[in-house]
Amino acid sequence: MSDAAQEAPPAGMQGQLPTVSVVVLNYNGLRHLDTCFTALHALDYPFDRLELMLVDNGSTDASLSFMRECFPGVRIIETGANLGFAAGNNYGAERATGEYIAFLNNDTRVMHDWLGELVKGMEAGRERGVVCTSSLMLDWAGERIDFQAGALNFHGFGFQPSYGLPVEGLDLRARDLLFACGGSMLIRRDVFLFAGGFDPDYFAFFEDVDLGWRLWLLGYRITLVPTAVTYHRHHGTAEDIPHHRVQVLYERNALYTIYKNYEAANLEKILPAALLLLGQRVVRFMELGGVQLADYEFTGPPTGEQPENVHRNAVATLLAADEFRANLDKLGPKREWIQAHRRRTDRELFEMFCQPGRIHLLNHPADAPYAAAQSALLDEFGIEDLWSDVPKDVLVVSPDVLPVGEIPASGSGIRAWALGKGLESRGHRVRFTMPAAALVGREGQVPPEYKQGAWTPENLQAI
Repeated sequence: MSDAAQEAPPAGMQGQLPTVSVVVLNYNGLRHLDTCFTALHALDYPFDRLELMLVDNGSTDASLSFMRECFPGVRIIETGANLGFAAGNNYGAERATGEYIAFLNNDTRVMHDWLGELVKGMEAGRERGVVCTSSLMLDWAGERIDFQAGALNFHGFGFQPSYGLPVEGLDLRARDLLFACGGSMLIRRDVFLFAGGFDPDYFAFFEDVDLGWRLWLLGYRITLVPTAVTYHRHHGTAEDIPHHRVQVLYERNALYTIYKNYEAANLEKILPAALLLLGQRVVRFMELGGVQLADYEFTGPPTGEQPENVHRNAVATLLAADEFRANLDKLGPKREWIQAHRRRTDRELFEMFCQPGRIHLLNHPADAPYAAAQSALLDEFGIEDLWSDVPKDVLVVSPDVLPVGEIPASGSGIRAWALGKGLESRGHRVRFTMPAAALVGREGQVPPEYKQGAWTPENLQAI
């Protein structure tokens, strides 16, 4: 891989710890602030090298008065309106004084050594071009994974592999990531500003995916620091937003991301497939909402003219496509800048996607046609050829007990094991899971990681 020119490290890294500005974005998050900033005040990072900032996005609750009374040493920046996650954090970064910026969600609490560990990870990797480090994020109880890896499928949807899995037994080690989680990350301020920060047109969701992809294209690297631990109330700040409004942002921002970042030859293949899959998702949502598609067949029986009740996520997905169309004039210059500054090829980065062929929507019985549609489109446009030779994350789901413990394995379990080991021999990153039902009363006869990672119909999607 071609790397970015190795600039000299920031001044703070040449003999003493760098100055760091911790930016906590807030919008009506009063209920989270005491826990978040109490933890930040307990950091073991030298206080004279630390700037704590609350960037308030136009809150109408008592957030500002609470902070001024209870945490008077925190620098408060008011945006004056709800700019969203992306632009709000950019607003803080532009006004920060630290050589590094740590972005932290307000619905988190961090360990006392969180910041020091992120800085250590940055220092350890700077000769390789590391400019951004991501925290290990756990649920509030510290028992399950929130973020420990980032994956991306070919049409721009980001994922958090291992989300919701028990921490115990997982192999958590430092490694390169395509993107850091925007809820707890550290980045060089000069690089963040040079790269354009989070794209403000995203408002929220997938802006960290887009930034990570862009940083890799520019020749930089991002790593996970599993010793920097953050506890997160997942979507604690977005739980009151109706899902159909979130759906608009997910769908639209995925299109923004692929449009800006792919090479021209690959975009010509992938964008049509992405838009066709978006149309397929609209159809699936219509079916979920009760639309009888047979009523729209030309040769069908007369049904009369009557209003149709349509699932809100179908409307949201169509609106996302239209917003993408409406903003092409703004996306064009961004794409031109990124492509002009590109230091890595798409082929070099497909390995970082980890799950380029992952199906986005597989949550209900109506999705079997969607899975078939994606497979057909990948074949029709020759898209899978783009990453056919790069290592991938593979989950082998065995229908029976695997040959890993004292329980005799069946033929199907042995075949699943052989399949996974064959994929491992070709460089793929393979995980195995066996049915929890087959382990009932015999859990102690298999290694703990296989017991904890056993699948059920309810948890298979999360796994």
